[in-house]
Parts: sequence; structure tokens; C-alpha cells
Amino acid sequence: METKIVYGIKFQIQNVGSEFEIYDTLSEADRFWNNDWNETIYPMRMVQISANSNELFINDCGKLSYTDKALDFGSVKTIKYNV
Repeated sequence: METKIVYGIKFQIQNVGSEFEIYDTLSEADRFWNNDWNETIYPMRMVQISANSNELFINDCGKLSYTDKALDFGSVKTIKYNV
């Protein structure tokens, strides 16, 4: 099993709920985290994840995504969080 380091962000969307997205690089995750969302999106936690590379894929929108099996990540390390 080959593992890959990816970066995930859990965020809250106003009037919708929480979501989770993953990124290939820390710089991509930082761009999302530091974007000015005009209070519609609130990033809550950024993590570094060790995931099984067989469970990661590029979706139809061109974004890095994961299968349901990948939700059992190998290791998760918090990088940033908002209170």
C-alpha cells in the first residue's frame, strides 16, 4: 500500500453546513484557507493527512477527491485551526 501526503480543510459554509476538501500541496490548501470569503465560508481546521494513494483520484471537476474507504486516513496532523 503506497501512501501519499495530502492536505485537508474542514470548513463551514453559511446556511449550508460543514464540508471537507483535500489538496495535493500545502500551498493549494493555504490559498483556500487565506481566501477572502466575505463571511460565507469559514475555514475551521487544516490537517496533513497520510492517505492510501489508491483511494485518491481526480473527480470530474478536476479536483482531488477520495473514496469512502479513504475516510479511514492513516494519520492526521493538525496544521491550523480557527476557534
